[in-house]
Amino acid sequence: MRNSKKTLKIILFVLILIILFLIIQSTYSKYIEKEDTKTEFKISGWNILVNGINITETNNFSEELVLNFEENENIKNNVLVPTSTGYFTLEIDSTGTDIPFEYDISLGKSANIEDFKIISYKIDNSETPIEVSSTDESIKGTINPPEDIHSENKHVLTFCVKWYDKDSNMAGYEDLNEQEKDKADNYQDVYNSKSQIDKNIKIPVNLNVVQLNTNI
Repeated sequence: MRNSKKTLKIILFVLILIILFLIIQSTYSKYIEKEDTKTEFKISGWNILVNGINITETNNFSEELVLNFEENENIKNNVLVPTSTGYFTLEIDSTGTDIPFEYDISLGKSANIEDFKIISYKIDNSETPIEVSSTDESIKGTINPPEDIHSENKHVLTFCVKWYDKDSNMAGYEDLNEQEKDKADNYQDVYNSKSQIDKNIKIPVNLNVVQLNTNI
């Protein structure tokens, strides 16, 4: 009788251990699944490429881009002068990103010419450019996720830049004759050093992105 009771206790004890083991295993599996879901959400929910470069981790794009110059009578004569305009493009691919974010784009100083400024830009196939003041230090905008998070979300921004003649703002500039103006203008430095336009003038372009908190 005593042996039967002892055996029964052992069996119950083993059963309790098995049940506890199953409960712990189930709880741990749910925890791991939940953590994996969070990790997967973070990876798939924030994904940014700029001109094919993945900036998901750094949130920053900093590259020298070649300026494409618009044809005009100055360019046809192979002379690049102040007021010459050109453009460059940025493709922002945020496919898979499920939160809105703000981009901030600014120009650095070209090794060739310092005074390029953004004067306007277009988003995708817009016919009307957005004008930019020459005093603006950067361009800011917001990109929202698509309704279907799995659909492609690419935007091409085309920026028009102008070579500003910084010397023309100095006091007494208008009183100079053309020869004196040429000596004062930074254009003369470029013209003296190059007999024709450099087709590969590059300009440093910086872009930063910041996630926007939609709960505020």
